[in-house]
Amino acid sequence: SSSSMNKGKMSKAALANRLMADEKIDLSEVMVGAPKSIIVDNKEFKVILEAANENKLNSFAKGNSASEVECGITVEDKYFWDGTSSTITVPVQLIYVENSGKLVETKYLTLPYASDIEDIEEEFNSAFDENITSLEYPMFVLTIEGVEEVEMEKASGMNKTAAAGYLVLKGIRMKVERDYWNDETELWYGVPIEIQGYTIMRPLIRYGWKMNGNYRLDASGTTRYFSDVNKKDKWYADNNQNVRLMALGNDKKALVAWEDDWDEGKIDRRCLLPNLALATGDVIRANTSNYDAWNLANNRIETHVELSTKIDGTWFWHCYDEDDRFSQSAVINITNGNVQFLSPGATSTSLGATFHSEHAINATLGDVKYRFARSIN
Repeated sequence: SSSSMNKGKMSKAALANRLMADEKIDLSEVMVGAPKSIIVDNKEFKVILEAANENKLNSFAKGNSASEVECGITVEDKYFWDGTSSTITVPVQLIYVENSGKLVETKYLTLPYASDIEDIEEEFNSAFDENITSLEYPMFVLTIEGVEEVEMEKASGMNKTAAAGYLVLKGIRMKVERDYWNDETELWYGVPIEIQGYTIMRPLIRYGWKMNGNYRLDASGTTRYFSDVNKKDKWYADNNQNVRLMALGNDKKALVAWEDDWDEGKIDRRCLLPNLALATGDVIRANTSNYDAWNLANNRIETHVELSTKIDGTWFWHCYDEDDRFSQSAVINITNGNVQFLSPGATSTSLGATFHSEHAINATLGDVKYRFARSIN
């Protein structure tokens, strides 16, 4: 139960310090009797504790909160939107200290939502910020995170061809959040595809990197650390890992950011187009959407760029928005020549110059800031 929080496992000060340093920890480190993992829909997940308002952790650690509430706890739900209502209701357990005991009371946060969160992005962000910043106590969030065999992962087949160079991620900063329960960001990419005998020139976004704080093989086949990107207004540096996101060549590749809500490594959204059959025989449930995109061919931000995305969620869940896309986050015309022009100076022992999306000629992307470089090995 919630009353077991922080009892016999970790002091308040230690908990606050860990969350400020690591952002999330296994619940089993905090709660007596909590399992290290659980099974949901035949999949194994870790139960993770995170803080929604880190600025309240110091007062929590010192026990000098101005509020009678010691802390609040909410649990991430599988579905954030029920497909019909214009709001989502988030239950929060409030824990009070009373006569050396603990009293638990439930209250509810009501937040605006829609089939596509981008329709009401400012309204949703403002409502959540207003709720959280008004609290005098820390809010903890229990989420689940897939258990990965990261050392066994292999680089995508798309990356195994000989490369003229690699696109290197030097930094990423989220400018907005979609759900605020700190689900990890994923970077998805692809190339123009051939469908049923003809070529569609816009890329199909079908390969994804999970930015969830794990080590895995990057596009060059080297084990590197992929930062845990899940909160806005914070630069996630590469920790000198220099993650190679994709091999570079003449193909005009594209990249976009998504916020994972349920199945890591999949885009779960409703299908808006019929199934498409690739020349390879693969069948893809596709969704074509408009994006604001940083065009590396001219270093400008373009609007209403069409990209197709591979959809992994089934049609039967079409009423739910399980993954939230960042429509102002795309990068297009990612070729070796364009990256080399923007990132000169790469050698066999050093990267090229770092180039930034906020340095685009005419504007900046509205959802994400990127910093890239080029590597030739």
